[in-house]
Amino acid sequence: MNRLITNIAAEIAGQAIRLFARFITAVRADWQGIEPVPRQRVYFANHTSNGDMPMIWSVLPPALRRQTRPVAAADYWLTSKLRAFAGRDIFKAGIYNIGKARPDVDLVPTWVANLNTIMPKGEVIPLPL
Repeated sequence: MNRLITNIAAEIAGQAIRLFARFITAVRADWQGIEPVPRQRVYFANHTSNGDMPMIWSVLPPALRRQTRPVAAADYWLTSKLRAFAGRDIFKAGIYNIGKARPDVDLVPTWVANLNTIMPKGEVIPLPL
């Protein structure tokens, strides 16, 4: 029963992150040289901020987004109970471990532009774009 509640909470949290990212930033994808296709891939960012994840995740087509899970460093995500919930139940194993364990999985670099304008370093509340 606890796992069911956790799964429901993770689904709600994931949708809230996606909607918030799209509402605040008006994010859009500019696919260059690659398309979002239903195969195992890891999309990783230039890591402008912790806002990279919701930006990338929110521009994937709905069918792929349902199968896609964000990843992040445990040293950040496992430092509090709330972050641990996100790290354990919303995110999966890190990119290095995935690449090492699964060399057949595509590793797709992404570039998130203008995120410093929306979420300046040290700010807690994003500035709408």
